[in-house]
Amino acid sequence: MSLTRPFLHLDSRFDGEINEKEKLSISLSGPIFQESWMQLSKTTNEGFYYVKAALKQLLTSLGVTSFQISEVDNEHFFYGLKYHRGPKVLAEVGVLHPRLCSSMGVKQEVVFGELDWNEIVKAGSKSRV
Repeated sequence: MSLTRPFLHLDSRFDGEINEKEKLSISLSGPIFQESWMQLSKTTNEGFYYVKAALKQLLTSLGVTSFQISEVDNEHFFYGLKYHRGPKVLAEVGVLHPRLCSSMGVKQEVVFGELDWNEIVKAGSKSRV
């Protein structure tokens, strides 16, 4: 798993001003664990569940314990989850759509997550630690 450094995502508002948001992205591809006879199948979604667990652990360690989880509505994901507090999205994580991966020449499954760092910090500061 690789954690990339935060980057700025430019989001234009209706009034033409630029709203910069700090984001943290997580990507994972390939096997996580060494092959073993105990492994059920190579087609399990171990990468998705691994990143999902890491994201939950990160949110909890930052004091964000109150949030909703729903299915993500994002054309880039084959399937995924959205972590949010009401309309405020904290993070989205999922498996990138195979068409997107193949258009970039990637032949294996890619799990990707994007975290809205500002929203996570706000949510964590409202929680008691």
